[in-house]
Amino acid sequence: MFNKQAEIDIYWAGYSILFVWLALLVHLKSFLLACYSIMLIIFSFPVTQLIYTGIFRISYLSNLHLIVIYIVIIVAVNDIFVTYDAWKQSGSIQ
Repeated sequence: MFNKQAEIDIYWAGYSILFVWLALLVHLKSFLLACYSIMLIIFSFPVTQLIYTGIFRISYLSNLHLIVIYIVIIVAVNDIFVTYDAWKQSGSIQ
């Protein structure tokens, strides 16, 4: 039962990443920047897992930890939007 629910949750995470990629594509108006941004977000998970289990030696994983996937996506996309808007506005500074 748990494995089936975990599989469904992984699909939802994939759909969320797809939706975020589409939002990035619309906002950034660049296929390359949208793909690069999604790659940065996806590659942050293995690094975080390595730090969590490899350096801190924590093996406990609960359902609450799975929510972190969505929190990381939200924070990362917000950072990308803010950085992109700041970069665009810096061109108009005289």
